[in-house]
Amino acid sequence: MGETNRIVGFASCLEDVLIKVSGAQKLAGDRRLAAYKSNAKDFVRAFSYHDQMSGTPTRDEQGTRDRPYDLTVDFDETKIDDLLKALHIKPWHSHRPVLAVFVEMQQGLKSYMVTADADQAAMQRESLLAAAASGG
Repeated sequence: MGETNRIVGFASCLEDVLIKVSGAQKLAGDRRLAAYKSNAKDFVRAFSYHDQMSGTPTRDEQGTRDRPYDLTVDFDETKIDDLLKALHIKPWHSHRPVLAVFVEMQQGLKSYMVTADADQAAMQRESLLAAAASGG
């Protein structure tokens, strides 16, 4: 936490939200975003932190140094749409299709499907869920 880390987080979140709002994967690493990312706080409406270890005892005298937090950022929708317009990219406001992914794994002679509850597919399932959550 802290303002320095928050500013870095805002910049990272800004790129992510621009990609998600537009569906334009080409924005990942786009040099045109550098100026906007350096002022990402100007696009932020609100933010909050979530303690990933909430409910577990603290491990230091202050209780915060070793605890990981998730930064949640709420961006101003109008400002994001205006930024996309400045980049000549349209926001994707229409319905988005729902995708289904079927993954079969093969390890040596053993093959199996990645499912919601199979123990052997836990790592692959987590990887797919993380990719889906990130929009990538």
